[in-house]
Amino acid sequence: MNKKMNYWLALSASFVMATSPVMFSSCSDDDDDDDDPKKEQNEANKGEDNNQEGNGGDGENNGSNPGNGHSDTGKVGKYPYVDLGLPSGLKWATYNVGATKPEEYGDYFAWGETKPQADSDTSYSWATYKWCNGNFYSMTKYCSQSFNGTVDSLNTLLPEDDAATANWGSAWRMPTDEELDEMIEGCNWEWTKDYNGTGVSGQIGTSETNGNTIFFPAAGCRDNGSLNNVGFDGYYCSSSLKSGNSYSAYVLDFGLYYFDWCTYHRHYGLSVRAVSGK
Repeated sequence: MNKKMNYWLALSASFVMATSPVMFSSCSDDDDDDDDPKKEQNEANKGEDNNQEGNGGDGENNGSNPGNGHSDTGKVGKYPYVDLGLPSGLKWATYNVGATKPEEYGDYFAWGETKPQADSDTSYSWATYKWCNGNFYSMTKYCSQSFNGTVDSLNTLLPEDDAATANWGSAWRMPTDEELDEMIEGCNWEWTKDYNGTGVSGQIGTSETNGNTIFFPAAGCRDNGSLNNVGFDGYYCSSSLKSGNSYSAYVLDFGLYYFDWCTYHRHYGLSVRAVSGK
């Protein structure tokens, strides 16, 4: 089963979304990602499997239910984790920060913020983002380019600004971009529209090493006062600032036909899946 997006299926899915009466939001990746060498490599990888079998075996998986979708293998403190047999030995939490079970969406966090924002017409926007003065040219923390604000050369979230650490304790943190990539590459991914009979859609990963599984619900994202793309897409924060600009961060990004990383503006409210170890 492909881990990367089937290019032609993605084009078809995009056409369906564009012509569907269902409205999708502006929760989209950065316009300037073409300048990112990591992004360029991933775009090349997405076209590698065009002639191979994809999700569901023939590229026509409309959302089967492949099973329970997670394998608790222990706890760190009071929070369960799954061992995916990754080279790093990293332990991945089995549900999101703010949730109590895998199918719950949990809370949404702007990058570098440790509490959900209060609902308003401007929540999860540059106007309400903690680490800027109203726009992405005025960053006050985590800035490596002078045109984005005050340079401090911090590229990874400190523990006090890590939503996983702040809410679950010092044994937990948000994954780096490299750790996201390790998990993506270390599992086979399959979309389900009915996780374990709950009616929740998302992606189930099965470890290529030990067969353990993990579920990520398609929780959507929050942007400028709206909750968008729930049930269609998932967006999960890393702790890593994007190289090349300081107003975006690396994010796990998935939908029906793809499961990969991307970069998004820091003010979006995204899900957080904690890790422990290293």
